[in-house]
Amino acid sequence: MLIVSIAIAILFIFLGIAIKYLKWSWLIAGYNTAKAEYKKNIDADGLTLFMGNMLLLIAAAWIVNIPLYLLNIEIVGFFGIYGTIVLLIVIILLAQKYDNNPGKEKRKILSFVFAGVFASIMITISLFLYFSGKETKFLFINKSMVIKDIYGKTILIDTISSVHLKNSMPETTAKNNGFDMGNIKKGTFTVHGLGKILLFVHTKKGPYVYLKRKEGLIIINMKTPEKTKSIYKKIVSLMRKYEKSKE
Repeated sequence: MLIVSIAIAILFIFLGIAIKYLKWSWLIAGYNTAKAEYKKNIDADGLTLFMGNMLLLIAAAWIVNIPLYLLNIEIVGFFGIYGTIVLLIVIILLAQKYDNNPGKEKRKILSFVFAGVFASIMITISLFLYFSGKETKFLFINKSMVIKDIYGKTILIDTISSVHLKNSMPETTAKNNGFDMGNIKKGTFTVHGLGKILLFVHTKKGPYVYLKRKEGLIIINMKTPEKTKSIYKKIVSLMRKYEKSKE
C-alpha cells in the first residue's frame, strides 16, 4: 500500500501541474475530444485551473496515506480511496459551470444521476474494503475460539492438535477465496510448502501463530507482536483447560 500510495500521488501531482500550470487541457477527458465549436463556449482557463486544483487535492489525499501506513493505522488506504471518490463526484458536478453551450441544464441533470450512481457503487466497494481490511477479532468462549471476520469461523478446541509461535511465514502463491490488500491477507490461500490454508494475517512482521487442526492449518498474525502473542497465550490456556477437564 505504501508503494501504491506514492505512485498514485506522483501521478496526480504530475497531472495537476500539467493541467493547471502547463495548460495541457488535452489531458481533460471529454474536453480533448470535443469539437472546435463546442470548445469555443467552454471557459478553458477556468476549467484547467479547477481541474488542476482538484487533481492536486486527490494527490494530497494519497500523500496522507503514507504516514498512516508508517504508523500502522487501521484506515490506511481508505483515506486516499474515500478522498478520490468525494473529489471525483465534486469534479463531475462542479465542472459543469465552465460549460456555456446550449443544453447545459440537461447535461447537469445527467451529471447528478451519474454522480449518484457512481457514488453508490464506489461507497459499496469502499465499505467492503473497509470491513474486509479491519483487524480480525478473536473471542474465546467456553471450549471454542470464535474468529469474528468476513472469512471467520468458530474453532472448537478439541479440533486443535497443536499450536506454535513462529517468526516467519512462507510466501503465498495464490488466493483461493479471500481478501488480499497490501500486508492484509484473510481467507483461504495457497502457501508455498503448506498448500491451501486459512490466513488471518495483518502484517509482514512476525510472530505468527500456527494453529494445526484436522481440517487444515490456520496462520494468525495481528498488527502488533503483543496482540499476536496474546492470541497465542489464550489458545494455549484454553487447550490446557480442555485437557484438564478430560482428566
